[in-house]
Amino acid sequence: MTRKQRWIGQQGEGFLWPIYLFVALYLGPERWLHTDSAYTLFRILNHQSLFYDRLACELLVWPGQLLSYLGAPIVWVMQSINIILPLMAWLAWTLTAKSPLRWLYFLVIFCGGSEAFYIGYSEIGLCTLIFITAIQWIVLDSKQLPLLLFLSITAVWLSHPAGVLYLPILALFGWQKLNPKQALTLGISLVSLMIAKQLIAPSNPYDSQLYGTLTNVKNLTQFRNLFSVNYLLHASWFFIPAATAIACFVVGLLKPWRQSTSIFFAIFLVDTLAAVLIYSQGDAHINMEKFFYPIAVIGMLSIGIYQWKAIGATLASTNQINGQPNGGNENQTQSHIESQTRIQQLISIPLWFLAFSMILGIQKHLPNYSERKQLLFDLVKLQPQAKLLIQQPSEEQVLNDDNNVAKIAIALSQKGSLWGLSYETAIASKLIDLKETHTVKIMSPEEIKDWPTTSSRIADSLFIGAPFEQPQPINRLNHRYFKFAKNQYFTPASTPPTTSTTSQSPPPQ
Repeated sequence: MTRKQRWIGQQGEGFLWPIYLFVALYLGPERWLHTDSAYTLFRILNHQSLFYDRLACELLVWPGQLLSYLGAPIVWVMQSINIILPLMAWLAWTLTAKSPLRWLYFLVIFCGGSEAFYIGYSEIGLCTLIFITAIQWIVLDSKQLPLLLFLSITAVWLSHPAGVLYLPILALFGWQKLNPKQALTLGISLVSLMIAKQLIAPSNPYDSQLYGTLTNVKNLTQFRNLFSVNYLLHASWFFIPAATAIACFVVGLLKPWRQSTSIFFAIFLVDTLAAVLIYSQGDAHINMEKFFYPIAVIGMLSIGIYQWKAIGATLASTNQINGQPNGGNENQTQSHIESQTRIQQLISIPLWFLAFSMILGIQKHLPNYSERKQLLFDLVKLQPQAKLLIQQPSEEQVLNDDNNVAKIAIALSQKGSLWGLSYETAIASKLIDLKETHTVKIMSPEEIKDWPTTSSRIADSLFIGAPFEQPQPINRLNHRYFKFAKNQYFTPASTPPTTSTTSQSPPPQ
């Protein structure tokens, strides 16, 4: 089917990419002041590594790394990383004009929920883009398919742990396109690479913990009580992908390709179970960046499986009809073309419905990020010292205490986690052009109680950030973006119980 015969391709798809890019540019800066994105930006500005063993993510951040080395304004660095994934997806969509399944690129946008418009630094977004591009190569019968599959699977695996959910789908597609010798060679090459990688650079403890939840028997015995199950049952964004997967499975059972349909649906169910178990540890609450995004993509991909098989059946039937000597072939061929057109029209319905749903979802999230950004600006302006420590108080304490800094901290905690507050405030102070960098660290009650020990450890020449990261020497930070005055010690916002002073004198030796 030509592009002119596809209404959505001729009228709609091309306009969505510039709109998507504009929305990402407009909303991105506010999302970059939120936890993991702020942490990533902070490390890029300071020329630090941030991937662990997720080496493929270099494809996303190289523009920001280059601009930070050149000393470009922080907004330029931020936006260069913010738009790279939409640009890569747009380019891939443009280069696959002959593929009947190139509409799958929009799953990067639609299945990510409204968070997809706040691209920031999306490891799983990159993983999904590579996965969908691999499908295009398979459908187009690329001459270099074994090599392309090897590169795709490797990049998916080295982008994010959730990439393992995509690998069975690539295996299903590739198995039907490769001959036994090619499949065996590809399998041996991938296994050898994975073994070598684990021997040279084993998975970091965080990723190992994610995989470990799959073997936790307790999660299976208490499955109904897992908060991730309750989360998925009430996740309205997941309704369309789940309903699509079920509908395509039921309809596919009535078709000659029922075996492929059943295998694909079984993979969808297994991936859903894996995502629920891994998510049960409660590490994240943004579906785009974690394990529910891949299964949403796989659910919508059920339409692609149906379409791919329908196209194959149509071509086979058409060839058979054209090879028959009897009359009436033109009418039957036209009937097959009209049937294929109806399939394409059916595909456009959920895509546009998803598009409108995601756009409406932006309005719900925008105030949250806008208010958080303003709270960060207020905090760095109000804090009495450049390097401030705060013990997160309860809401009751804040109501009885005339402490504006603590009130802002509570307000920030209601709009997201505070583990990245050190990075968020440091970046915010640069964005509002303070003469010196301000940073705020939320401390545990145990650290506050043992303040003399903590103070002697961090001294005046260190920057402390997330709990999983060691304090960093200030002189190693990029002074183009972060400047601390001399003799600036981390100081509690209020007097801790175990110390009698909060002055900025040097810590006890």
